[in-house]
Amino acid sequence: MTSKLILAMDIGGTQSRVALIDSEAQILKRVSVPTEAGEGYKVVIEEIRKLVIKEEFDRIAGIGISIAGLLKAETGTLVYSPNMPGWVNVPIKRIFADEFHIPVYVSNDASLAALGEHRYGAAKGLDSFVYITVSTGIGGGMVLDGRLYLGADGYAGEVGHMTINPGGPVCSCGMRGCFEAMASGTAIARDAKERIASGATSIIGDMVGRDLEKVTAATVEQAARQGDELAQDVMHQAAVNLGIGLSNLMIIFDPQAVVVGGGVTKSDDLIFDPARKTVAERVGKYFAKDIPILKAALGDNVGLIGAAAFVYDNV
Repeated sequence: MTSKLILAMDIGGTQSRVALIDSEAQILKRVSVPTEAGEGYKVVIEEIRKLVIKEEFDRIAGIGISIAGLLKAETGTLVYSPNMPGWVNVPIKRIFADEFHIPVYVSNDASLAALGEHRYGAAKGLDSFVYITVSTGIGGGMVLDGRLYLGADGYAGEVGHMTINPGGPVCSCGMRGCFEAMASGTAIARDAKERIASGATSIIGDMVGRDLEKVTAATVEQAARQGDELAQDVMHQAAVNLGIGLSNLMIIFDPQAVVVGGGVTKSDDLIFDPARKTVAERVGKYFAKDIPILKAALGDNVGLIGAAAFVYDNV
């Protein structure tokens, strides 16, 4: 098996990547293309087909696919994806198996990110941990007793939609106060825009030329580092909400660690310090030990590496 390669795919809401990966998780070749999700899955899949690296096809043991959304574990069908409107009940596994006639394994992107960090990243050597990614949204995955946990139907790990505050803002899923609606990059930008629109003073408006639609989490972070009080408070509240969500996961799973990835984690002291403080205040009542919060190690390649690991686990 060591001479075999994996064709890994990471299909995201904004970008799709394809790579050849060996058994040591080394990426030999990697290409990408913007995901035109609004054009429908057939258009996107056709673009991905064009990316497929065929020079080593006789050495490919299987295809691993990481994709955002709810995946039926048994059939590899994408039931629903909040970041790709109209992608409902798409038979991802069957489409690629029929095209390339080699084994295909498909799972949720955050779950496969957890697997990648377990085998090759920040959680290497751990038997039980929780992984979450905090960026535009919030996703998660769990490795329990050394194995990726997918749940009865493959839906486990949708931590972004556990309720943090039932009276909170509306989430993309339609419910109120979800973890994603309270602590994601989208939540940070939304909170800042709402406060400014209500008359609060901030340099953020000037930073975006008074066009609040241009406000992002990165804009808020930049303003916070320049001493803007509104931005600092927005970041702090998101960090506290992140800490509440992490505390819930720790209390439920009693993991050896929590691994956090995604763009918001680059905010370091603005996010991690208040989040850790909140966790210490809440989890300390239940556990004598400190559960470490680790930064993910595999960066943008985590979906590809996790998809490859998933194939090696199954072939």
